[in-house]
Amino acid sequence: KNVSFGGLWNLALSFARNNDNSNKISLKNLVNINSFDQIVEREGRDYIKGYDIKAYNTLYTQNRLISSQLNGEHTFSKRKVKLDWGLGYSNLNRITPDYRTTLYQRGDSSMPYMIPFSNSVQPNIAGRFFSNQNDHSYNAAADLTIPIKIGSSSHQIKTGSMLHFKKRNFEARQFGYARYKSNSSNISEISQMSIDSVFDSRNMGEEGLLIREVTKLSDTYESEQNTIAGYLQLESSFLRNKLKFIYGVRFESYRQILNTYALADSNPISIDTTVNDFLPSLNIIYTPHSKINLRVSASQTVTRPESRELAPFSFYDFGLFALVSGNANLQRTKISNADFRFEYYPKTGQLVSASFFYKYFQNPIEKILFPGVNEGRFFTYINVPKAYTYGTELELRLALSSFMKNNKSRFLDDFALVANAAYMISEVNLDDVVGVEEKRPMQGQSNIIFNGGFIYNDSKHHFSVSFMSNYVGRRIFLVGNEFDPSVWENPRWLLDLTVSKSFIKNKLELKLSIKDLLAQRSYFYEDINQNKKFDRNSDNINFSYKYGQQASFSASYKF
Repeated sequence: KNVSFGGLWNLALSFARNNDNSNKISLKNLVNINSFDQIVEREGRDYIKGYDIKAYNTLYTQNRLISSQLNGEHTFSKRKVKLDWGLGYSNLNRITPDYRTTLYQRGDSSMPYMIPFSNSVQPNIAGRFFSNQNDHSYNAAADLTIPIKIGSSSHQIKTGSMLHFKKRNFEARQFGYARYKSNSSNISEISQMSIDSVFDSRNMGEEGLLIREVTKLSDTYESEQNTIAGYLQLESSFLRNKLKFIYGVRFESYRQILNTYALADSNPISIDTTVNDFLPSLNIIYTPHSKINLRVSASQTVTRPESRELAPFSFYDFGLFALVSGNANLQRTKISNADFRFEYYPKTGQLVSASFFYKYFQNPIEKILFPGVNEGRFFTYINVPKAYTYGTELELRLALSSFMKNNKSRFLDDFALVANAAYMISEVNLDDVVGVEEKRPMQGQSNIIFNGGFIYNDSKHHFSVSFMSNYVGRRIFLVGNEFDPSVWENPRWLLDLTVSKSFIKNKLELKLSIKDLLAQRSYFYEDINQNKKFDRNSDNINFSYKYGQQASFSASYKF
């Protein structure tokens, strides 16, 4: 169950001192509060420990976001010099007030299901978890654009800077149930009780259970991410704007601070690193015809580990049936990008394009199943040495009338086809990593992605309907090791339908949306026979989901 509500309050002031100068100042304020309430019941076989299991999980989380942005847009003189600036603050508070996990198990079908209480606390068997995360973000940015004319060529200089500071405080507490004493007389009877009565107060005491806090020092961390950036970009147009160069460089100084404790020995961990990056980019656009563009681009970008990926804080993820912990030794990923793109615009709002791209990753971050852990499954994050991906992408956005000669049909003009398809090949080089597959696709990277459908927008009767589909080929969900195969996600089709109608001179709009019409089950499996496809009878299914359809109806009125 998801419950969301919020509010916004925006103000804007525009003024001009004369015909050459214009100014706009805006203030945007947003408050969003949403909650997520979930109950999961799992039943199946634990192949690691050799038991039939029934497991239950109740999870409630609440997120509260408060955001304010003050922005300015100013244009000066006949040269159209433009200055944009912005200041912002946001606060995100996320609480998990009582995350509960309970697991029953039995050796075979002739035995009753029992909670395996022991003398020590095991939160992943019978436990409760509480957490509070508070993020404060501050940002400031300014951009200056100066157009220049040199002979028959036109140019544009753009420069700017950005400051972003984010601070996070996270704290968690963990509790678990265990035997009050090793020979407690009522444990056998209590351990077979149902989920709604096993933890009653009458079962607590010397002949039953106790609850004990097992919070570790690593369950709390403080972090900061501070970015100082500046850039210089030049745009030059030649041959009557048929040839355009956009080139420049961005400098980023990124400081990351993390204070916490090690998971194994509770020794203090203090990270304070600063990485400076120069990130160049180049775009060349050639327009041989008013309806055709040829684009070539190259750039360098970075992605950085999140605080949660760095912090060694260990959390039992019921969905993965495993513990997940961060890695304080993670490094940022540097990405080199190159692509070539052909674009054709038959009419306004229509597009046919094809592109070829290549990306090289240095130290990409992946989530892996850590080998050598006997107490169940344990996931963490690592940097793999390098990876690459390359492929081609096709995009289509056309009205049906484009396929007809001498068409005079309003219906065909209002009926549009949209499609986006990509085929790509990716590979991770793991020659220097012990205990994992040497060559494989990148985690989360499919070789086929397709989005497509049709949109009908009746311009006369103010009625519209859209039918969209999505397909993502199989991809690695979790990376395995030398003992455990990787877990793959089996592809499935997603079909969405949206219908809307406007009334009262377009002031009133009614909209109905239905998502995931097919509601196909999603399987996450180990490819045991390595035939690169899902075989229900031979592959190990780690878990599967049937998400179900989502339907929504909305009414909006413009005054």
